[in-house]
Amino acid sequence: MARDAAMAYTARPGPSATEQPASSGESDYSTLNIFTLDPFEALDISSALFFPHRYTSIGTSPFSWGINVAVLDALTVGRVSLGGEIAVKNDELGSYHVRAPLVGQLRSTTRSGEIFASPTNAAIYRPDDKTTLTCLQGETVIWLLKFKAIALERHLSALLGRPVSDTVDFAPNLDLTSQPGATFWAFTEALRNPRTIATLAAVPMVSKPYVEMVANALLCCVTHRYSEELAAPAHRAPLPSVTRAVELIRESPRHSWTVASLATASFCSVRSLQAGFSSELGTTPLRYLASIRMQGAHRDLLSGSPHQVTVSAIATDWGFSHLGRFSAAHEKTYGELPSRALHRTR
Repeated sequence: MARDAAMAYTARPGPSATEQPASSGESDYSTLNIFTLDPFEALDISSALFFPHRYTSIGTSPFSWGINVAVLDALTVGRVSLGGEIAVKNDELGSYHVRAPLVGQLRSTTRSGEIFASPTNAAIYRPDDKTTLTCLQGETVIWLLKFKAIALERHLSALLGRPVSDTVDFAPNLDLTSQPGATFWAFTEALRNPRTIATLAAVPMVSKPYVEMVANALLCCVTHRYSEELAAPAHRAPLPSVTRAVELIRESPRHSWTVASLATASFCSVRSLQAGFSSELGTTPLRYLASIRMQGAHRDLLSGSPHQVTVSAIATDWGFSHLGRFSAAHEKTYGELPSRALHRTR
């Protein structure tokens, strides 16, 4: 079943019954869940979501393709199931990619040579990589992560406190059984759970800092030319920068703050702001933000009516997407479950 003729299918798919837009606004957040037996439809959708490519059949097994994916601003992540023995060929990717088989194995040919990926070994690709990827068995499930090049490089600049203009030369493989690999895998665990992905897509207040955390994990766990510089101790941000960040958080606690956006607004680098918060406040910027949001949620619980509002609604309004963790944190801070605070007699 030759599929090279499908190269023309590169248009982004329009809304369908299986597409579930999660939110609207200044950034792109959506989820998509599709299964098809049509290689042309699969090519059309996957090319739009990840990178333009083409399929070539290398076996006789019937073709099938399924995807559960979320677009979280600069990050596109999802699980792709492939039935059939195929090769995927592309020109330059245009973004940074991670491919980790959950079932099966992959063989890629890139500028770095031949790369094998398995459930214990992820493959890393640069924006300028041209690849041929071969599924080595009839049924393959791949976890895919795509990070927009400009966004990742800007975040690296924010971490270093200086401009970065060249492509990050990531090592082509990440051993997921090593300490750095296991750390990266743990940080991205939520992105392998369809339910969690949908929650992240629905709450940009939560997903923005999470996307930044994934960028940190990728930059800190995969070796590249900036690794030693990132690992070096950072200078503390001056007190006025820390004070400015605290003021921004207190003035707009529901804003989708990330450490990078706070650092930019406070005229310092990400790592120096983190060091400044640790020195001056004994915490991190995001933990401080979470504590201010918890105070706001607690006030709303005390003033709310259980007949008009729920604990879940208040938690979500303040950027807490996991109700169980919110309840535990509230009980630890205030000595009672949020449900009790909401139902307390006034």
